[in-house]
Amino acid sequence: MRQTVSCLSAPVRYHLGAIANHAQTPEVREAVGALAVYLSRRDTKHKYDRKRDNRTRVLIGARVSRTLADQVKEAAAAEGQSVYSWLTEAIREKLARGGGGTS
Repeated sequence: MRQTVSCLSAPVRYHLGAIANHAQTPEVREAVGALAVYLSRRDTKHKYDRKRDNRTRVLIGARVSRTLADQVKEAAAAEGQSVYSWLTEAIREKLARGGGGTS
């Protein structure tokens, strides 16, 4: 448990420690320990996902007019998709029709 807690940020460790120190029952202390383990695993997974994401994906952004942005948001909502999903699908369709690109 000590190794798990050491992975957490100082403020989180402080607050979890304060809660555990004031816990009146073993069940509460156990729950605080379980929370510490959960937070540590979540943070570790987040760090891994970010590293993997940086190796496999790249941001290609475009600044567009507010009008166009609103149109895209409305079109995505009308199809029940996120803007990201809608745009990704539109780009793939354009590339499939021979809209450029080789990969």
